[in-house]
Amino acid sequence: QAVKQQNLPQSQPQQQQPPPARTAAPPVAGPAPSSALMQPAQPGPVASSEPPSKRRKSNVTGAPVPVTYPQQPVQQRPQSGQPILQQRPPVQPSAHGVPPKPGAIPTQPLNPNVKAGYVYSHPPAAQAPGAAAAPPGAAAAPDPGPARPAVPPAGGVPGLAYSNGQVIMPKHTGPKPQEDHTLINCFSIEQIETHIESLNKGLQLNPQRLKTKCLEVHKVLQSHQHAWVFNTPVDPVELGLPDYFEVIKRPMDLGTIKKRLENGCYHSLEDYQGDVCLSFDNAMLYNPEGSVVWNMASEMKTKFEQDYASLMRQLQAEEEVKRKKGDSCLLCGCEKLLFEPPVFYCNGLSCPSKRIRRNSYYYVGSNNQYHWCHQCFGELKDGQAIELGDVQLKKDGLTKKKNDEVHEESWVQCDQCERWIHQICALFNTRQNKDQRSEYTCPRCTIEERKKKGNIEGTSSTPMAEDLPRTKLSERLENHVRVKVDEYFEKCARDKAAAENIPLVEAQKGLWMGGPITIRQVTSMDRKLEVRERMKRRYAFKNYPDEFTFRCKCIVVFQNLDGVDVILFGLYVFEHDEKNPAPNTRTVYVSYLDSVHYMKPRRMRTLIYHEILISYLDYVRAKGFRTAHIWACPPLKGDDYILYAKPEDQKTPRDDRLRQWYLDMLVECQKRGIVGQVTNMYDLYFANGKNDATV
Repeated sequence: QAVKQQNLPQSQPQQQQPPPARTAAPPVAGPAPSSALMQPAQPGPVASSEPPSKRRKSNVTGAPVPVTYPQQPVQQRPQSGQPILQQRPPVQPSAHGVPPKPGAIPTQPLNPNVKAGYVYSHPPAAQAPGAAAAPPGAAAAPDPGPARPAVPPAGGVPGLAYSNGQVIMPKHTGPKPQEDHTLINCFSIEQIETHIESLNKGLQLNPQRLKTKCLEVHKVLQSHQHAWVFNTPVDPVELGLPDYFEVIKRPMDLGTIKKRLENGCYHSLEDYQGDVCLSFDNAMLYNPEGSVVWNMASEMKTKFEQDYASLMRQLQAEEEVKRKKGDSCLLCGCEKLLFEPPVFYCNGLSCPSKRIRRNSYYYVGSNNQYHWCHQCFGELKDGQAIELGDVQLKKDGLTKKKNDEVHEESWVQCDQCERWIHQICALFNTRQNKDQRSEYTCPRCTIEERKKKGNIEGTSSTPMAEDLPRTKLSERLENHVRVKVDEYFEKCARDKAAAENIPLVEAQKGLWMGGPITIRQVTSMDRKLEVRERMKRRYAFKNYPDEFTFRCKCIVVFQNLDGVDVILFGLYVFEHDEKNPAPNTRTVYVSYLDSVHYMKPRRMRTLIYHEILISYLDYVRAKGFRTAHIWACPPLKGDDYILYAKPEDQKTPRDDRLRQWYLDMLVECQKRGIVGQVTNMYDLYFANGKNDATV
């Protein structure tokens, strides 16, 4: 959508260029990302390589993938209103935060105490009581006898210990400095407990184990003497119950539950428990208390609750043993946290920019920057140079790979209880632990230490989102959004008080914002867009410019969730000032927009993201810009603009819904006097035959 703005000032603005800021943060809801069109404008003035993790487990399935919020250069935009896809390497979030960035592994002397890919300061067979448990996946084994050097893989360096192709880092046993390598140190005890609770998702069973355990309980239940009443669905016609479906809104029976178990329809123990109880609750609801069926249902429900409680105790005991042994994370209880697989795009001539399918072979060159699918690789000529702008490659220099990599979250071990924890669950920053010798204390042990010392508050002042550099733009957006959020909750409280006839103070207690919102501008750089050759040839007779200079800005939104600042939203804008030639004079492009739906409460997403765009358009209007372009184009399935992966339950909006999302925002801008005319690409360039791209 193209937007013309009104009430333009006639003063020359000062271009502010704050220093670029970089931040590492976890994964941002609202519409799909957007890119821009071109719109006419009127002339006039306007305003390092890093070490591996601390005693990190060898990653059998693949090396961890870095998740940072990069300050990436913006590539050139295509002309003629073409949408932009994959202009910038997207960010890969983890479920709660930021995985560590892998890097070069420093050489270490050979350590003979290697077992199952892990290193011990002493042979495992000689462990004393209270010694460190084996890392997840390490099975008990007999004493291997005299230590023998690990055989390095092909191409490995002799004299180093290897496992699964990775150098083994020996466990440091000397004195360890206490350093702030985890955000836990800046939390209060209450915040640490909140963080632990947010990770405790109960028993996490894989589908096969869930099916096996529940079927064991279900088989006993169906063999009960009264089970014949509940093993099949109720037939109201046969039993003469014409009002059955009026009373029972959701029928359920043990036979249906068994089929659902066998088909893998249940994803949690709670879902299975709910359906079994529903079967008996329906019978007790429809039949009067004291009747034969009511008594049968009551007896069966009591029997099931006893068996289910026994199953839960058994599973909890097994889970606790796994956590003590280190087979699963102490905090979240999961064994492995897997990242979304990386997406590669073909650079061949036959299928440019098409995704390379999973589990298929491809060819890579120039430090994993360029890729060719199997078909396009076959079309390359032997010995002929491949020109790629910044690098020149040859076919025989490309490496064959299979697109089947699976990357796993790394681990860290507590120096107090010596249990293993996912680095993301521990909020541990391995990039700062450069010598692998810093002491780490897990959240549970941190709470115990603090309570003994009577220290409730945090012991560190680790920089958070609030500490990122501020700019005039970020201050304006943040203040505007916070005012609008306060107004929204005040209105909701008044409406609730009037509807429920309760005092305003009581109505306000039920309304909350999950955590404070922080908005920062993290990129501000001058870039240059070179016009493509076909565009220049087509409009050479109109002296179309060869290039456009613009300022690229990136704006990110954080919310403090459970004590951690989480990136929820990212926005890239391109600003063309009065020095640019037409048609980009005094023009801004809302180029990329992306988000994830972790905001609490989730219903606030649209309000906050709309207000950010409204406030930005008002800001650039006051600076003298007169035209804004928004490319309302949702990404294709599997594609992303800024953030690499999305939650499984986050849907991509359809074209019409995304356009309406932007139009609703622009209509509100018109009501506030920020935007004058709203038009679109077709009406501007195609409806009138006299207009062309130079207008």
